[in-house]
Amino acid sequence: MSDKSNDLILSKLESMDKRSDRSEEMISTLIQIVGTTNSKVEELQTDISLLKTDVSLLLDNQKTIMQLQQDQQKILERLSIRSISHEADIAEIRRIK
Repeated sequence: MSDKSNDLILSKLESMDKRSDRSEEMISTLIQIVGTTNSKVEELQTDISLLKTDVSLLLDNQKTIMQLQQDQQKILERLSIRSISHEADIAEIRRIK
């Protein structure tokens, strides 16, 4: 083989080595990025789990509050009817006197 052929082969090999080195660097960078992304995904999964628990508690509290409000509304209606009845009784007693 001639010197030109050898030089060309060496040049190609150097070029391939450089590309290989760049590929290794890129793969290393991608591995770091994937590791960071996985860590953040785990954090988000934990946060989502906590949020689901909080939402469940809030829904339970809301149901309890709504039931209490309904009970209080019934009591207010009864008291209102009783008050009207008492006022009518008082008016009747005053009319009789």
